[in-house]
Formats: sequence, structure tokens, C-alpha cells
Amino acid sequence: MENAFLPRTFSLRLSLICVTFFCQMSAEIDWEEQWAIHAPHFKDGKAQVKLPTKNTFEILPGPGFGDFSHPTTRLMVDLMTFFVSEENVFDIGCGSGILSIAARKMGASKLFACDIDKEAIKHTMKNAAFNKLDINIETPPDSKPVVLMNMIYSEQKNAWKEHKLPFTTLITSGILTTEKKDYLTYAYNQGWQLMHEAILDGWLGYVFKEIA
Repeated sequence: MENAFLPRTFSLRLSLICVTFFCQMSAEIDWEEQWAIHAPHFKDGKAQVKLPTKNTFEILPGPGFGDFSHPTTRLMVDLMTFFVSEENVFDIGCGSGILSIAARKMGASKLFACDIDKEAIKHTMKNAAFNKLDINIETPPDSKPVVLMNMIYSEQKNAWKEHKLPFTTLITSGILTTEKKDYLTYAYNQGWQLMHEAILDGWLGYVFKEIA
């Protein structure tokens, strides 16, 4: 509220200073060091991802979320196993690109992705190139894809407002057990039919179909 009373040019200058400071801080983070601490299988500057299908792949460290250490990422990968083969996949909030790449390794057809963080998009594209596959940074134009959303409840609501589309299957995680009742009410109001629920370390993962 206080900024509303500042002169417009001063407020803009202050915002630019804050953005510049944040970018400088991000640039100074040693992502390889951070991932080496947290990623469960990190070796020679890369995180190895072991899938339930026994396939493996590697991703490079960076600012995008998803080094396979967080329970929500592992929930997503487990739930995806049965639904992405031969399907187009839309990864909303792609982070490091880990879920998109996992989907391809599980047999997905075309990959589409988006993220509000430009640095995460760059990270996804870097890992796509490293794994020699194409990820389209756009909303799928014509198909009913399998949609992936691994983000907290409030972010999911914002993301779905922007990217709402018909889907074959919707797989989500990032929901705390304490949020279950509210989230399932929200899901029903969006026209999502609950098919499966999973839990890991206090986090929930879901599979939905569209209510006919």
C-alpha cells in the first residue's frame, strides 16, 4: 500500500532495482553446489533420475524446480507411469523440465511446457537439448493432452485460470494433506473427476479425468 503514495517514476525505479537485485542474487547461486547437496543421485555435475519403468536419464542443475529430491516430484513421476505413453503432454510449471523429460522416457508423443519463470524455461530447454529431445514452449494447439501440474494449491489455481483446457488426464501434486478437503472441492468445481490419490511425506498427488 505504501508504494501507492510514491511518485510513479520513483516506484518504477524501485521495482527495477528490486528485480535487478533478485537477478544478481540468482546469478550468484552455485546451482551445481545446491543440487549436489539435495539431489538424491548427483554425480559429475548431473542429477540422475531413475523412473519406475527402469529407464534413467540425467538433468543439469539450474534454477528450475525439480531435482528429484522433493516428494511431490516423486509422486508425479509415479502417477505419470500409467497415463503418458503415446499421449501429448502439457507440463504446466515445467521448472527444470524433469517431468517433461520423464514423460518422453515413458513413451509420450509430443511435449508442451510453460512456466512463469523465464529462467526456468531456459533451464527446461537446456535439459531438453542435453537429452536430445524437443519441448514446445506453448499450450497444445489442438489435442486433449495429459496435463501435469506440480505446484502448491494457490499456484495451481492461478495457473489453471490462465491455461485451462480440455484434457485426457490431469495429474497434480503440491497439495498438503491439510488442504485435501478444500482442494477436492475446488477440483470438483473445475469439472475434475477424482480417479486416484497418493500420499508421500505429507504431500498428496492426484489423477483426475474430466467430468462427462
